[in-house]
Amino acid sequence: MKRSRPLAGTLAIATFVLAGVGIGFRHHLFGVLLIVLAVPVAVLAWLALGAPVNRRALRDR
Repeated sequence: MKRSRPLAGTLAIATFVLAGVGIGFRHHLFGVLLIVLAVPVAVLAWLALGAPVNRRALRDR
């Protein structure tokens, strides 16, 4: 899982950048779109870190 840590870090930084820029344009459709786009990027970062995706994985932790 150590190979996915740089990917997770990159995705986490991208989440903050997208949300931050989106908040800067919050009165425009572009800003709302960036904030909405930040959500799936954050989920991808969480999955790249090896998040449990089912009950068995939760039990095995």
